[in-house]
Amino acid sequence: MSAKPGQPGQPGQQQQLEDRLFRHFRGWNWSERARDTSSWLWDFGYDIQRHGLRKWACKDCILGNRPIIATFTSSGLQNAANHLWREHKTSAPEGEKKSTAQLKSEGALKSSQPTIASVLKLDVNKPTEQNIANSFISRFDKQHFQRLLVELIVSSNQSFSFAENPILREIFDYLSPSVSIQHANLSARAVRYKIIQEYNRHKQTVIEVLRNSPGALHISFDGWTSRNKLALYGIACFFRDEKNRPCKIMIGVPEAHRHFGSTIGGEVLDVLHTLGVSPEKIGYFTLDNAENNDTAMEVIGAELGFDGRLRRGRCIGHTINLSAKALLFGKNSNAFEQQLSGAEALSDTEYAQWRKKGPVGKLHNIVVDVRISHRLIYLFKEVQKDEINRAATLKLRSKKPLKLIIDNDTRWLSQLYMIRRALRLKTSIELLLIKYKAQWEDENRSKKTGQVTQAKLAKKPRILRDENQLTDKDWEVLYHFEAILTVFETVVKTLEGDGHIRRRKQGWTGSYGNIWDVVLGYELLLNTLEEYKQLAADFPDPEHFRIGINLAWDKLDEYYQRLDETPIYYTAMALHPAYRWDWFDETWAHKPSWVEKAKEMVADVWLSDYAHLEVRTSSSRGDDEPPAKRPRFFNPFEKNSRLPNSKPAYAALIVGDEYQAWQTDREASDGDVRDPIGYWITKQSRYPRLSRMALDFLTIQPMSAECERLFSAAGKMVSGLRTNLDAEIIAICQILRSWYRAGLIKDLDPLLKSHLESKLDAGCVTLSEDELALAESKWLLEGENSASEVDDSSQQQQIEELVSTSEKTLVSGPGDASSFVRDRLAEGADYIKVIADLPGPDQPTLDALVSAAHEQGKLVITHAATYIPFTMALEARSDVITHVPRDKALGDESVARMMTDKTVSVPTLTMMETICKPLGWSAIVRLLFQPSLLWTVIKGRRWFIGTESYGHCKESVMRLYSAGVPVLVGTDSNEEEDSPFQIRHGEALHHELELLVEAGMSTVDALRAATSLPAKSFGLSDRGVIEPGKRADLVLLRDDPIKDIRATRSIQRVWCGGIEHIRN
Repeated sequence: MSAKPGQPGQPGQQQQLEDRLFRHFRGWNWSERARDTSSWLWDFGYDIQRHGLRKWACKDCILGNRPIIATFTSSGLQNAANHLWREHKTSAPEGEKKSTAQLKSEGALKSSQPTIASVLKLDVNKPTEQNIANSFISRFDKQHFQRLLVELIVSSNQSFSFAENPILREIFDYLSPSVSIQHANLSARAVRYKIIQEYNRHKQTVIEVLRNSPGALHISFDGWTSRNKLALYGIACFFRDEKNRPCKIMIGVPEAHRHFGSTIGGEVLDVLHTLGVSPEKIGYFTLDNAENNDTAMEVIGAELGFDGRLRRGRCIGHTINLSAKALLFGKNSNAFEQQLSGAEALSDTEYAQWRKKGPVGKLHNIVVDVRISHRLIYLFKEVQKDEINRAATLKLRSKKPLKLIIDNDTRWLSQLYMIRRALRLKTSIELLLIKYKAQWEDENRSKKTGQVTQAKLAKKPRILRDENQLTDKDWEVLYHFEAILTVFETVVKTLEGDGHIRRRKQGWTGSYGNIWDVVLGYELLLNTLEEYKQLAADFPDPEHFRIGINLAWDKLDEYYQRLDETPIYYTAMALHPAYRWDWFDETWAHKPSWVEKAKEMVADVWLSDYAHLEVRTSSSRGDDEPPAKRPRFFNPFEKNSRLPNSKPAYAALIVGDEYQAWQTDREASDGDVRDPIGYWITKQSRYPRLSRMALDFLTIQPMSAECERLFSAAGKMVSGLRTNLDAEIIAICQILRSWYRAGLIKDLDPLLKSHLESKLDAGCVTLSEDELALAESKWLLEGENSASEVDDSSQQQQIEELVSTSEKTLVSGPGDASSFVRDRLAEGADYIKVIADLPGPDQPTLDALVSAAHEQGKLVITHAATYIPFTMALEARSDVITHVPRDKALGDESVARMMTDKTVSVPTLTMMETICKPLGWSAIVRLLFQPSLLWTVIKGRRWFIGTESYGHCKESVMRLYSAGVPVLVGTDSNEEEDSPFQIRHGEALHHELELLVEAGMSTVDALRAATSLPAKSFGLSDRGVIEPGKRADLVLLRDDPIKDIRATRSIQRVWCGGIEHIRN
């Protein structure tokens, strides 16, 4: 529906139309009806009356200046609707009753539209062609297509009107006529509606998740202004789910028209109220140092019934930022930042301002001048190429010239990257200035005297003037700045994570972004600065350096003292089994009053909030399971976190008070605990109240970086093509994206995770510190130039490091097999799984892996979906082989070998059937928009063109079952949204049972293949059958699966380990 035709934007034009109306209807006036009508038709007609008769007069007729204006009585508006359709082609809005004329017209149009049969020229009276037509129709899922379309728009940051692009629609029609036939295309308005619909559909799920969280909900919020000038506040929530896993989600992105603390606090309260969060569930807040946050916390605390000051933690990232800026730019760094214009080229005034900031300012000026001059850019490349060509080794001569990295005004991390690159290129920079000076002097010499005249010298480029040169002393200061800021960088990157446990590239499992590391971070930075205070006195020109060191130390110390404002930091340290009060007693031995105050604050929280708490004990990890251990030290932060070996003696166990009792409940391994959250989960049955307190405090965030990440994502969303997005849509898209990444909602198609985001949120994936640093620190740069230069300059190095990291998890040959198996078992592996398919190991390596695992008493499961890898797995005597060959059926010899070796088969027919099917239309569309994935699929299939068949898989299972080989039900699935082969978890198991029966297995044996046989094959003697003393893992069905295996879907109730799970 278009805009109201009779309501133009200009008041003068509106008056002209009204005058025209009453010239046609003299003696009539505006209607004086007692109440408004809800009919949409009044938006397209004037409401006039005379002598009690009320009429509808067509606005379009008036606007078109027709000689005869259509009118209808107010009681006969159906005729008005018919008129609008027939004369003006105005349709009824979505959801409104259509006119008879419109219905007839659409019906006629519909009857004349093509069908799949007509497009493909199929005769549906012939059974074969009828089946083809039905197959095409059934393959097209209109709803799924629309979700894919929304996914494309949202993930690629296109405007919503992109869905109406005629060329895109032509592509869709080319791929499948069903798009137009089933009216599957979306309008911009429909895209917006579907996004809002998704939010409403999932909101209650999130409410329940927050309500069922076993601990406190911690909050962080911060403000941001979007590209289209919307003032938004991101509100993040951190909590534990029912399995005690740390979770993080965005719960609101309200628009705050004024940045007053009271306004911000009110918006936060509104979001909490909308999600039904009760006051007793609210924990602690992590905010930056802005003064309006103090007021906001007062408002929130007053409303929810707590002291906002005590619940407010300060983002250590912002504190470090203030200290680093003081180090680099002195006391008035904020005022200095405001004086800068942000322009690419510096004015003379700005140039002088930067020079006054010492060596860093001089370096900034040099980098800016080089980057804005094409001549200097190419000259700098020539200088580097000359150095590279003179290098002694081939490896050095293969390097490429690097760019100087420009800092982003006073963003300290960008300054570090600028300094680091400049120190690496110090010789090239000096040669550049020498060469440029010689060229300039040659170009400006007098032909008579051969000298540069004073007039010319007065116009000497700024980069060549003596006062702008970096002296040896300046370079020495830059070396020290780089060393200090590297420590700052280490602390920030250690504390800006999300607290999620992940595998690290050194092989240990742990988390970054932990609240208990805040105090340690302060101590490390303060100690580093104190060491440099002593060095500064010996510097030849200590002015900028000494002043900067003192100012940075003062800023850190100011906020270190303010840790006393809240019990957050001391409680987290005191309840960490590796630190307890030992760390305070040792580190603060010279300040006993500090230790006493900290102990008093923690004891107050224990007695007031937790000591008398009613709790129910539940644990997702047994008391005997050891928590993660602390390995060797990897960086200065780790080294600084080490505790002394000696521990003071403590009094005997105090019975009755958990907090006091735990102080003496020590184990030799406590000092090695890296995962205190895991530690306290194992202690829940022994210390139900203290574990609740510990888990609440240990999951508080040290930084508000999650809000910054939100703004980074939202900034990409509000691109130059999407500046018309309103605050509501921006908020909903980012909130849904957050819920999806957190795993709270499983079926959100319109949101797309990037590859790195997927890795960041997958707890089982190995991430290197470099990958984490690149993703986690990006918000600190806050500048496209800095970020792009860092990416450009270090991309190759990062790729090489990532490849190196990946190679550590691969087996290069038989000689690596034993160490590989030992490493996996040390990580807690229950068995060894090997991918035998291309590009898997060769036969000797596979033999060695199986042998090494068997020596350790572990089963080997080999993945083999094609014939040659399957025979290799048999030759290596693998215990279990998943999949069956899809390119060739197993012969009698292979089946006999499996019987002799007692090899178990997990054929995963559901996956084989799906892979062997021709790609569905939705999968083709998905691949078209992901060329790399398309190429992967092509490479995976090109060796089996003409031989790949599900029939081979089915025939193999029939032979295995008939010969008596143990065949198990597989649960293989693939719900990755970017995969062309999507199989829903759970659904796959039911379908697997049906396919096994279809392959010849009896229903009874199929049920055994899903229960008792897997338990027997994997040595799990406590489960798999229903009898006394076994695990009560039960599924109650409505129908009899022995009669019809499809009855396994008629689930009524489920028990796992004796605990019933209620379906939501």
